[in-house]
Amino acid sequence: MSFTIMALQRWEICVEMVKLVIEFVIDVAEAFWIVTRQSDSDHSVVTMMRSPSFADSSLLFLGFLLP
Repeated sequence: MSFTIMALQRWEICVEMVKLVIEFVIDVAEAFWIVTRQSDSDHSVVTMMRSPSFADSSLLFLGFLLP
């Protein structure tokens, strides 16, 4: 009986971890989309990599990752 309960608890933990991973991936994708949209409206990709504003965009991206 206790083995069944432990197995069920492990399964629930696994499901919750998968939900967290999916939520994290969605958040990162949304942050990346926002940063690239803002960067594309300001500069082209080539000038973005050579300009200091690219560093600002990277910091903005990191801000979305932190809670």
